[in-house]
Amino acid sequence: MSDINERVGLNIRRFREDKGLSQEKLAERAGLHRTYIGQIERGEKNIGIRNLEKIANALQACAKDLLSRRNFHFLLFPWFFAPGGVLCCLVRCADRRDISEGLGFPPNSAKMAG
Repeated sequence: MSDINERVGLNIRRFREDKGLSQEKLAERAGLHRTYIGQIERGEKNIGIRNLEKIANALQACAKDLLSRRNFHFLLFPWFFAPGGVLCCLVRCADRRDISEGLGFPPNSAKMAG
């Protein structure tokens, strides 16, 4: 399949995982079938504008972000340095898993910054 299909699929998967949603839950919120979401995420299907909008709305994202070549996320990493004290590190990254593992944090230890 084309590069744009793979890019859009990867972006949808990243947004979905950042929201903690399963493919089934995303499909339900978007009014689409779960297998269709999986095919889109794997870059196997061309996605229409209407369905892109449905998925973007279900993810509380903008359709343009799902089309973007590079999506960056801002993450908060809690660093405990004293009893009752917390230092947070704000990190801009393309993939939460990459930066978490690179800094020695367990997967999913970062929280999306709001």
